[in-house]
Amino acid sequence: PDVPSYQPYVYGRLDPPALIPLQMKEIDLAVDCALDTAAVTLRARWWLHCITRSRECDVRLVVPMGEQGSILGAEVTVGRMSYNTQVTEVEDQTMENTMKGILKPHMFCLTIPQVEGGADIVATVRWSQKLHYDNGRFTVDIPFRFPYYVNPLPKVFMKREKIQLTVNSGFSKEVLLQGTSHSLKEKARQGDKLSFLHEAVVENWSNKDFTFSYSVYSGDLSGGIHVQPSISQDYDDRDTFSIFILPGSGNRKVFKKAVVFVVDTSGSMKGKPLENVKNAVSTALSELVQGDYFNIITFNEELHSFSSCLEKVNEKAIASANDWMNANFVAEGGTDIMHPLNEAMALLSSAHDALPQIFLMTDGSVDDEHDICQTVKNELLSRGSKSPRISTFGLGLYCNHYFLRMVASIGKGHFDAALETGSIESRILKWFRKASNTIVANISIDATGHLNDFEVDSEYIPDISTQCPLCISGKYQGKFPETVVATGYLADMTEISIELKVQHITDMPLDNIFAAQQIALLTAKAWLSADKQLERKV
Repeated sequence: PDVPSYQPYVYGRLDPPALIPLQMKEIDLAVDCALDTAAVTLRARWWLHCITRSRECDVRLVVPMGEQGSILGAEVTVGRMSYNTQVTEVEDQTMENTMKGILKPHMFCLTIPQVEGGADIVATVRWSQKLHYDNGRFTVDIPFRFPYYVNPLPKVFMKREKIQLTVNSGFSKEVLLQGTSHSLKEKARQGDKLSFLHEAVVENWSNKDFTFSYSVYSGDLSGGIHVQPSISQDYDDRDTFSIFILPGSGNRKVFKKAVVFVVDTSGSMKGKPLENVKNAVSTALSELVQGDYFNIITFNEELHSFSSCLEKVNEKAIASANDWMNANFVAEGGTDIMHPLNEAMALLSSAHDALPQIFLMTDGSVDDEHDICQTVKNELLSRGSKSPRISTFGLGLYCNHYFLRMVASIGKGHFDAALETGSIESRILKWFRKASNTIVANISIDATGHLNDFEVDSEYIPDISTQCPLCISGKYQGKFPETVVATGYLADMTEISIELKVQHITDMPLDNIFAAQQIALLTAKAWLSADKQLERKV
């Protein structure tokens, strides 16, 4: 190495070899926000400064992504060599793995083989991620912190940092800027479309993440339908639509809740996972209000309930529940999911004046998952509009995420997962708040009378929550009318109608925005039905 202090060994080799940070020469970030998704393109240049020109070594590139980051592709150029990622079938192992991509939670990793000393490495990485939504405010949050030791010597290189941002809210409503981490200059504003630029020569690379917040002016529930013709290479020649409804800031009343927490206490939950789940359930209980009902069920090979019936929310009941959890959240034994789900549904059959909700948390998979999906579907169909919402949460990599996503889709609930122990508590609380703050339930769209074919990607249209906009996509054939009416029920059981204006759009790639969501839902459906046609669609 040129720099002696970087030598990873003195005698013999380290295994795995020590990683030496490379110096970064330029960085360019482009972010396109549309509806509830951001498409991100990162372009950066590094210099392999730490080995002589006569030597070669592998270079590893790790790119952290934001909320629900999903990689779209990467290209790398080194001298006259260039590499790019491709999507391949899992069974297809014929390709030579010259540039390996390993996807970890929120991290995309590439290894570039045998780069010459002194060479420049230029990488372009593209991914999509979700915008955060909180109290009417959308926020894009992108990892953009660089440690001081990737700064090249200032006298040798001029460091140029560039950030481009566009916002397309999808509504013909005023966009209000709420805050940004880096100074941005507004370049253009045309209705609901805005563009910004930050370009500067800097002494040191950014030491904070890039965040940008905005809100769309909306006094009450409002939304729209976006339609777009199919693209020529699509597997499905039907046109694409998306329905987007904002909860607004009209302080709509939240439904009273009857909540049953169903918690896996099998042996694999031992230690931190179960401790984090217990803390999250305790916080969730403290957020319930007078008029709500609750119960807790733990399951492994056996089943234990906090109470034989739904308990009214009050200080004494919550304190008893916390004591019960401290005594009964003990990890041991195997996993049986159907029995506790049936028990939870039976408990909720007595909830007449509250929205019944089941929150299932598990880190395991079971043999009868297909049967569970079918049983849950039949049970919910028989109960009609009074059927409980079922939200599911997966802990770690070993539970069947397709199964959990399918149960949530059938149950008009929400699915989420924490792949790392450190994020369990915060993600459970976010998931719980999203699912439990319902302001409109049992939504239906009257578009089918005008169209030959109308198919929503999810099993059912989910309820509208104060914590997130309703954002669903699907395929249709025919011609949409100018406006479509969505109907649903408010907390006082009065009916509400929301007029949705139909917009034919060309400047927003709907297929790209919904790709990750569609792939997840279609894969879950393909898992359930073992349908090869669905696999080909994915």
